[in-house]
Amino acid sequence: MQPEAVVVLEPGEFPVTRTGKVSRRELAEGFEQGRYEGIQLMSASGGEEGWVDEVTLSGDVRKMAELWQHCLGLPELPGPEVNFYDVGGDSMSGVSLIHDAEKAFQRQVDVSAFFTNPTVLGLCESLLPVGGEKAPVLVRLNSAVSGVPLFLIPGGKGTPNELMVFASLARKFATQRPVFGLRAPSERYGEGKGLTVAELASLYREVIKEEQTEGPYLICGEYIAGVVSQELARQLAAEGDPVGSLLLLDAVCPTEERSRSFEADGLDRMTEKHGPGLGKRAYSYFRELHRFRPVPSDVDTTIIATATMVDSVGRDLGWGDTVGEGLRVELLPEDHDSYIREEAEVTGRLIGRILDEASGLVSNSEGESAVVI
Repeated sequence: MQPEAVVVLEPGEFPVTRTGKVSRRELAEGFEQGRYEGIQLMSASGGEEGWVDEVTLSGDVRKMAELWQHCLGLPELPGPEVNFYDVGGDSMSGVSLIHDAEKAFQRQVDVSAFFTNPTVLGLCESLLPVGGEKAPVLVRLNSAVSGVPLFLIPGGKGTPNELMVFASLARKFATQRPVFGLRAPSERYGEGKGLTVAELASLYREVIKEEQTEGPYLICGEYIAGVVSQELARQLAAEGDPVGSLLLLDAVCPTEERSRSFEADGLDRMTEKHGPGLGKRAYSYFRELHRFRPVPSDVDTTIIATATMVDSVGRDLGWGDTVGEGLRVELLPEDHDSYIREEAEVTGRLIGRILDEASGLVSNSEGESAVVI
């Protein structure tokens, strides 16, 4: 939908709530009272819908539109309401766009706000105030409102780049449902320093139950964060909260041998990838995950395993003695680096089907057969 006008406000002109977020109520009152003047967009004979034709945007909106044009290779400046996915946006370009926006504006992006309104104007509004509210632990990855939610723990620490990948993956589900990502608290901001896996899972359990007060819960963990998701599901079940399904995405169960292997060169690899400060914090987080030994539970568990991971670790990725009887394994021919990126279409359809089965929307017989161990 093309708006009739765009109002350009500098960051200091936005009315905000006491927590630093944009106050939509005060914005609406400002329009009604005529405090803001709009910039007319296209005339009736203007260019294609959604593209800025006869008018030059100004301020932050123009700056953001230029970022979009450069990042997505667009022939013209996009209008403020152009949807990111409608002009060829995907997880890879989304990662670049969020990075470029944070660098250009020197402000952190509230990715949850962008995922629910993936437009030029939406990305402008998702810029957090300088020194204001920090990124939340629970991040909404789409705008769906119906269905049993999925709570997903990325394999890293839940950076905007990772969440963008999973937001794109969620768009591949046949049945759209609310999807939330969980972000590990950042020691950089004094959040959760030294949390154990059990404590981190307990924190996630609290924020999840604030969003969804009762089960069944759908929990998903990717790669090494699978240990956190398994502990989270175990804690929920132990408290009497039903878990509809625990889904482990190429997640290897940690062992003493794997822990020693990571600690042997993990700090060097993290430092090389992230730099000294961030690398040290990342190493500390991942070392804790590698050292954790999961407590067995009977939560219904499905593993989605790539061919390369199965060849390296084995069909059950080491979880056979930790989860209950009837562990289900779905095999993918892809490798770990591509299964949620280049091959996201296949993986997304598979995850969506598993979630639909857990939610009672389809039976297992309606999908492909699973490998049950």
